[in-house]
Amino acid sequence: MRLPAVFASLSRAAKGRVGIPVLLTGGVKDTFAAERLLEEGSADLIGVGRPLMQDAAFAQKAMEALGKG
Repeated sequence: MRLPAVFASLSRAAKGRVGIPVLLTGGVKDTFAAERLLEEGSADLIGVGRPLMQDAAFAQKAMEALGKG
């Protein structure tokens, strides 16, 4: 399955070369896609701008969907 992260390959490459946390943003709108990107090591953090602008409760809903909230 192709994940909807525009810069995933770039963040993965950067993560392998730097010693600081890497943030991936750009096209990630789905909670489970974000979780998978973290699990596969594409980034340390996921930035979600549009989902938060569209729904102020996005973060809470994401945590509940993942069983962490």
